[in-house]
Amino acid sequence: MKKKLIIINCLILVILLCVTSLVGCIGWFLFVEPTDLSVGFTDGDKMFSCAAESNTRLFNEKDVTFTFYFGHGKIPEPFTDMMSIIVVFLKSPSAIYYEDHDDYKNIPDFFIAREFSIVEFFSDNYAIKANKYGTSAYAHHEKFTVPQELYMSPTQNAGEFYFAVLSVKFNLITHKYNFLNSEYSIVHLITFDYQMLGNGKIKLSEGDRPHILYF
Repeated sequence: MKKKLIIINCLILVILLCVTSLVGCIGWFLFVEPTDLSVGFTDGDKMFSCAAESNTRLFNEKDVTFTFYFGHGKIPEPFTDMMSIIVVFLKSPSAIYYEDHDDYKNIPDFFIAREFSIVEFFSDNYAIKANKYGTSAYAHHEKFTVPQELYMSPTQNAGEFYFAVLSVKFNLITHKYNFLNSEYSIVHLITFDYQMLGNGKIKLSEGDRPHILYF
C-alpha cells in the first residue's frame, strides 16, 4: 500500500511538472513580443519587391534609421513605358493609385529615397532570387532614415507609413506623371505601424498588408 502511494505521488508530480512546463511555453509564445523587425521577405517573384529589417523595434524618434532591401524579380518587356524607378516613403497609397501629378518629385507626404534609370535598376545589382525556404534573397540593400514628417504629428501618436518601389510614367497626352504603367501595374509596398511612446522614443511593428497592384 505504501509503495502504491509513493508511485501515485510520483505520477502526480510528473503530471504537475508537465503542466507547468506547458503553461510556461504557451505563455512564452503568447506574451513575448519580438524585439527585431522583419517585413516583406516573401515576395521576390514579383516584378518589384521591397523588404526591411532591424535588430530593434525601438528607435529615437528623431533618427528612425534601419536597413531596406529592394529590387526586381522579373525583367519588363522592351516596349515598356517606364521612365524611371523610384523607392519612396509615403504616408498614404492614394498618391499612387488615384492621382496624376504635375511633378512626381513634389507630392505631399511622399519622399523619394532613390531614383534609378531603367537600365541601372534592371541589372544584376538589383536582382532578387527566391530561396528554397520561400524567402527572398536581395542583391542590394542600404540604410535609409524614415522622414520624420511621416510620423511626428502634433495630433496623432500612432499610425502607419509605407515604403514602396514604383515605376514612373509620363503621359504624353495629359503631360502628367503617374505610377501605374500601362503594360504592368507595378507597385510594391510594405507597411509599418508606429507608436509614439512619449519619451523621445518611437516603436515600430509590421503593419497589415496593404491592397497592392503588381505582377
